[in-house]
Amino acid sequence: MSKLIIESSGLVTPAHDPYWDAPITRREVQQAINEMAENDRELTMRADTANIVLNFLMEKQGITRPEVDAWIVQKKAQIAAARVAQVEAVAVAQDVEATVKEA
Repeated sequence: MSKLIIESSGLVTPAHDPYWDAPITRREVQQAINEMAENDRELTMRADTANIVLNFLMEKQGITRPEVDAWIVQKKAQIAAARVAQVEAVAVAQDVEATVKEA
């Protein structure tokens, strides 16, 4: 309804801010692109550094890749079991709530 009043009658003029409603300038676009590129470069460097540090620690501790793979499989199984238990617990809780509401 308010849209009809504003557009058709001209009784109410929408607010206009010259700063926020102005189109974006080329300089602002370039600054935004530069900031995104810098952030991407920094994140890539951090990921590379994390891999190097992880490899160094694995070599220091004498951990091999098959040991890491076995650990990952074990953790995945633990997480899957925890998810199944959580789903079962939620189902039981919902059954109890339904029973209480019926009584």
